[in-house]
Amino acid sequence: MVDLPDVGDPVAIRDEQGRTYRSRVEDIDADIITVAQPVDLPVLEPFVEGDELLLTWTRAEGVAVLAAHLAATRTERTIRLWDLLPTGQSWTEQRREHVRVPAGGTMSVQVVAGDSTGADAATGDAADADVAADADVAADADVAAGAPRPSTVFRAQLVDVSESALRCALAPGQDDEGLTEGVAVSTRFSVGGSEFELPGVIYRRHEQDRPEPTRLVVRFEHSERDADALRKEVFAVQLEMRRSRRG
Repeated sequence: MVDLPDVGDPVAIRDEQGRTYRSRVEDIDADIITVAQPVDLPVLEPFVEGDELLLTWTRAEGVAVLAAHLAATRTERTIRLWDLLPTGQSWTEQRREHVRVPAGGTMSVQVVAGDSTGADAATGDAADADVAADADVAADADVAAGAPRPSTVFRAQLVDVSESALRCALAPGQDDEGLTEGVAVSTRFSVGGSEFELPGVIYRRHEQDRPEPTRLVVRFEHSERDADALRKEVFAVQLEMRRSRRG
């Protein structure tokens, strides 16, 4: 039996681009879930019957997710409605802001120059002429203290990824002790056949017992455009995982 939300429950609807829209459940008839048509839909990309969607709602153990397709659109008493037909069983995700999916393949982490906290930029110090003149001196001091040079590229294995962060395992045999929390980096990896090169900051460094590799959590500091592109690929991987489990 498919686990469904209750009538009146607030829900979120994710489209194939990974975008999220707010709605509520208006009615449930057998397996058809009727929701209010979201009000913030993209004008230039109208939804049509057959579009694949993810319906999410909150329950005690986490966030429930249900794959469905748009079966029909209609209007009832001036309210625009969507009829959603589930295409499989629901599942539960951990409570986190963004969906995370397992990933694989080799990737790289490159140290970049600059303060990862962005404090200088926020205060306007980066506009001062003296900052640019002192940058090389600061970089040399960091190297002397054990931090990796900005040009250093480290090899790693991608573990999982969301639109906001990734986890990776560093390849052995590298002098990576300078990859500490707060260091600004540039990451290069692929998800779903798409290549990404995204800036970020090392959020966590997890030292493992040998011979297990050291793992990093990198939080992205990317543009909205890059976030949208990555979200789309994460959504596609998530749907493919559900199809594989049903098969």
